[in-house]
Amino acid sequence: MELTSTIFGGKKLIYNGYIYIKDKDSNHSTYWRCEKRGLCNSRMITSRINGFVKKSPLNHNHQPDFASVEAVKTIEAIKLRSTLTEEVTSSVTQNATSSISIAATVKLPTKECLSKIVRRKRKLSDIDFYESIHTTRG
Repeated sequence: MELTSTIFGGKKLIYNGYIYIKDKDSNHSTYWRCEKRGLCNSRMITSRINGFVKKSPLNHNHQPDFASVEAVKTIEAIKLRSTLTEEVTSSVTQNATSSISIAATVKLPTKECLSKIVRRKRKLSDIDFYESIHTTRG
């Protein structure tokens, strides 16, 4: 079980080759739904306290997509590397994508989109929110 993030900052859960998107939180549980929402109604529930699976997912009506899982992990690696290093954008994307399978490469966004992901992450990491948010007396 592994947590990653969506493009918009939400949470994704990778479990047994399937990708789940966070649906909602309750007091002690987090509800997840299959990423292929329109096709598959499988859901699972995890504990918010320790992250253990409370209710295993129901049967999916599709096979696990290991290529998509590898692509999601590669995008996360690109995001992490872009904030930690000063490498050129093309170098960051090329290093991350050089060792993945061809099936996962097909699931990745275009090179231009990957470069844009790197630039966005770097731009967000450069912003100092504490400097820009302060109280003033009028």
